[in-house]
Amino acid sequence: MSSAEVAIPPQLQAMIALAALPQKWEMLISIVTEDTELQDLDLGDVCTAILGQYQLETVHHGSGKHNANKISVVKCKCSDPNWNQQQGLNQQQHPNQQDQG
Repeated sequence: MSSAEVAIPPQLQAMIALAALPQKWEMLISIVTEDTELQDLDLGDVCTAILGQYQLETVHHGSGKHNANKISVVKCKCSDPNWNQQQGLNQQQHPNQQDQG
């Protein structure tokens, strides 16, 4: 807009920034507009509120994200199971089944 030499009032800049907020942060619109008169509304007020909300969510939700990737217990690998014993039992059972059939 500066190339067209059109000045956008600071109040309108602040309202555009508030309108561009994601849906989960819509409560900031009422917080910012409740604390500040429209004549005094500035883009700096909106930026301060947005940064505060971002930092709050980062601190609140950020700690759980990293813990999910940590391993809390490491187990030692025991010896491999002895499958020969099971196969020996199965072979002993098969001749009996063939006699019955």
